Amino acid sequence: MALVKLNFLRMQVLLSVLLCFSLTSIYAVEMTPDVEELIDELVDEYQFNRVVLEEVLGQAQIKQEIIDLMTRPAERTMTWARYREIFITEKRIREGIEFAIKHRDDLDRATETFSVPHEVIVAIIGVETSYGNIKGSHVVVDALATLGFAYPRRAAFFKDELKQFLILACEEGITPFAGDSACTLSKSSSVPSPVDHIRDLEGSYAGAMGIGQFISSSYRNFAIDFDGDEFRDIWNNETDAIGSVANYFNVHGWKNLTPALLEVHVDPTNTKLVSMANQTLELQHTVPEWREFGVQITGDYPGMKSALHRFETDDGDLYKLGFHDFYVITRYNRSRLYAAVVLELAEHIREGIE
Repeated sequence: MALVKLNFLRMQVLLSVLLCFSLTSIYAVEMTPDVEELIDELVDEYQFNRVVLEEVLGQAQIKQEIIDLMTRPAERTMTWARYREIFITEKRIREGIEFAIKHRDDLDRATETFSVPHEVIVAIIGVETSYGNIKGSHVVVDALATLGFAYPRRAAFFKDELKQFLILACEEGITPFAGDSACTLSKSSSVPSPVDHIRDLEGSYAGAMGIGQFISSSYRNFAIDFDGDEFRDIWNNETDAIGSVANYFNVHGWKNLTPALLEVHVDPTNTKLVSMANQTLELQHTVPEWREFGVQITGDYPGMKSALHRFETDDGDLYKLGFHDFYVITRYNRSRLYAAVVLELAEHIREGIE
């Protein structure tokens, strides 16, 4: 019996050690063929300085914590009821109204320029970073290096985002890419970057950055200088963040169509129809077509296609049709839960600022 207890205790200690290692394991990026390939691409295609690149990537750290977080994102593991209660709170609604009032002039200009409503821009920023208060604490180059070189399931995507991030650092003149000797891409601004060093850039575990949480490719394609200071600063400049979020939605086809999301009734015994929910974010069928499948819908919305979504609540399943602008929100974050909570928060903010 004593031997059994001893072995059991040893097993507990071993499991504890392994768990701690899983949570804290950190090691430097090694010059593997994948890393060398990325360096070669940047040197050949964009005339980066190889020595500077090797230094930046050599300082990057592979972190098990980032991989662990990536394998269980909230959008995949939470019910709608749990996810909603995180974001639809009195505090977040109140702070959203305050943010909208504080930045009314910037929001007016963004709406006039890009045709995206105040409340949608503010709700995105509110869900992403609590209006710029929680922007992430992971060094971006570490997060992207970890996922690009140590997370095989999506390595190709994140390796490309790391490439985009390094190009971005060159374009924005961020140290050590501030000088022409480090990279020869044209700088986006003639003024010095407000960011001191590439390792000062922090964001989410997936490498999203700034007040609006743009990934590197989105930053390069959609971030804008909205206050005219010659720098696209979405990390700390709320005006640039507002303009950049609005620009993103405009480019992705926001149309101000109503409804964006419509509650409907689905007979739970209609198993074929139930199975059609949550199959895709893509717009599939018109309202008449959904009616033929058995969806009970109030109102007529000619020519508008939608997808059927199911949301788990404490009182049972809730069904809604997501139309065009709901789909556009999922281009920002490919989650029906995310899009639904943005729209609900936006409605609360709209009511508060009218």
